Amino acid sequence: MRSSLSLGRVHGIRIGLHWSLVFIAAFLWWSLGAQLLPSAVPGSSPALDWLTAGLMVVAFYGSLLGHELCHAGVAQHRGIRVRGITLWLIGGVAEMEGDSRSAGEELKIAAAGPAGSLALAVVFWALAELLSRAGASAVAVTAATWLAEANGVLAVFNLVPAFPLDGGRILRALLWKVRGRRQWATAVAARTGQVLGVAMAGVGLVTWLRGSSALGGPWLLIVGGFIISAARAQLQVVRDEAVFDGLRAADIMTPQPFTAPAGASVQSLVDRWVRTCPFSSLPLVDQSGQLVGLVTTPRLQQVPAAWWPVTPATAVSWQAADVVVCQPGDDLAEVVRRLQGARSLRAVVVDGYRPVGIITPTDLNRVAAAHRGIPPAAVRSVPQRSGSAV
Repeated sequence: MRSSLSLGRVHGIRIGLHWSLVFIAAFLWWSLGAQLLPSAVPGSSPALDWLTAGLMVVAFYGSLLGHELCHAGVAQHRGIRVRGITLWLIGGVAEMEGDSRSAGEELKIAAAGPAGSLALAVVFWALAELLSRAGASAVAVTAATWLAEANGVLAVFNLVPAFPLDGGRILRALLWKVRGRRQWATAVAARTGQVLGVAMAGVGLVTWLRGSSALGGPWLLIVGGFIISAARAQLQVVRDEAVFDGLRAADIMTPQPFTAPAGASVQSLVDRWVRTCPFSSLPLVDQSGQLVGLVTTPRLQQVPAAWWPVTPATAVSWQAADVVVCQPGDDLAEVVRRLQGARSLRAVVVDGYRPVGIITPTDLNRVAAAHRGIPPAAVRSVPQRSGSAV
């Protein structure tokens, strides 16, 4: 999921907001400022209610960010790179490069988020008790209590065994540990998520039509729809991964790609490389040959021709942090999983630190087509041309 508004970085992790967050944040602000606080603290100042409600919304989404940072922190500690976190309509999404390498690792990463939310629930509950005993205003106590309850609900809800919620990932980890088959465990967890998503959406729709809940019905309907969609997408990923079983990155990469110096201008790229080769992906390297970024034809086309002489190649390239980098012997299915969230949609294969190949969507599609009629051994032997096609 792509963020619409960047909030900066935390420990190298890009933090962003999705545009859909605006609607639910506005609705949440209205429900807290116009309904919860006035009813919980009769006679309170409307201005104070609205100000407090705004701070509650900010604190709530700060809690969601804390939930995702717990996932990200454990993942990074386990050696899994986290590109970014996006807060959106119903929560947050941590964009991780690759999947867990073991059931135990998956379990720790999945459980970290609910554990963080439970910890925040305890902190806000303790704050509410402290404010109450200190004689603070009822509005402040109500706000702290609501945040404690919201984090508690967030933790419990995420433990529902519906993939891709944390509970679904925990279910996958347990099944994976018992049977030792990650793809099978993922498929079972995803199908469970589909069933629970349908049930959740159904309950939400009935509740909404009966008018028994102004917020709960639509919320369950939206979350149920998201779970159904995400679980279906995960099942497709499992099917796609079967195509790449037994293959390595070197088996399908386009070897010996053209490279260009990172200090070159766009004009130089176009004149010396792009116009002289039929390929659209060009790794940029420093003086030692180490990968710095990746230029693609679509990104070059975004620059007006008049600006080519004064625009450095690095200004329009995908930075190394946005490119999947792998070794020739890496499992192709794992590379494909890492590409799922990659912004460049390409993987650069390096030997040590020097680019020796590129994997593009075209390469993957070629293997998928070959899988329908040619065994993997034959696919490995197909001659490759230098450079990289789109």
